[in-house]
This record gives sequence, C-alpha cells and structure tokens, in this order.
Amino acid sequence: MPMVNISKATIDQLIIISEIEKELFTPAFSYEQLEYELNTNPFSKFYVVKQEDKIIGYGILWCTFETAQIIKIGIMKKYQHLGFGTELLKEMIMDAKKEKCENIALEVRASNDKAISFYKKQGFKKISVRPNYYQQPSEDADIMWRSLL
Repeated sequence: MPMVNISKATIDQLIIISEIEKELFTPAFSYEQLEYELNTNPFSKFYVVKQEDKIIGYGILWCTFETAQIIKIGIMKKYQHLGFGTELLKEMIMDAKKEKCENIALEVRASNDKAISFYKKQGFKKISVRPNYYQQPSEDADIMWRSLL
C-alpha cells in the first residue's frame, strides 16, 4: 500500500473534505455540518487521510461513554480498495480504546454490500436494522457492532 498519513482534520482542509463527502454520500453532510463536527461537537474526532500531500479521505468518530460510533468513513473512489479505509478504521478503533470505549458501532445502507463486507472483515457483526433510516433513496440501515474488549 502507498504511504498513508492519518491526522486530525483542520479547518483549512474542510473544503476538500466537503467535496469528497458530496462525491461519496447521498444525502451529503453540508460544509456547516462538517464544520460542526470539526469545531463544536465535544464527542467528535475528525480525521483526514492523505497520500503524500493529497487529501484522499476522512473519517468522523464519536466517543460517548462506553460506545464509539463511526459517523463517516469516506475514501475517494479512485483510492478505494487500496487499504486506506482499513488504516483509517484501525486508527479510529485505537482512539476509541484510548477513550475507554468498550464497543464500536455504525450504520450502513443495507444495499451497500462493499461496505458491509469491509466491516465484516474488520470484525463487525450485523446486530439490527433501522427501517427507512436513509433518504434519497429511502432505505434501511444495517446496524453493525464490534466489541473493543
């Protein structure tokens, strides 16, 4: 895998991150929502993924009490399946453990077979379904969970 650098996102990176968000997610978080996660949400850890000096992805993790919640993992399409998402997820899990979280959870579109497969390879299991969780188009979310103990 090419060299990867994962660090805390900064405000000057947010325009590029917002563009990646729009490329990957429907509906996408607005710039203001991303800025809230970066600067205001006390539970949020916001990561940027760079290959050399190019921003290629990002992640948002919430650590609340004993549970960590993956809010976003986004890697630009041309950089997917190269190990960058795996490295980001490892960093998120490591940080969740440092925060004394006992488990980690996420929601994923029920039709997103690639993401579901990715998370299963990382030890996540489907534990429930949230009906009609997503919009544009309306779709159920699979809730996936993994112990950190």
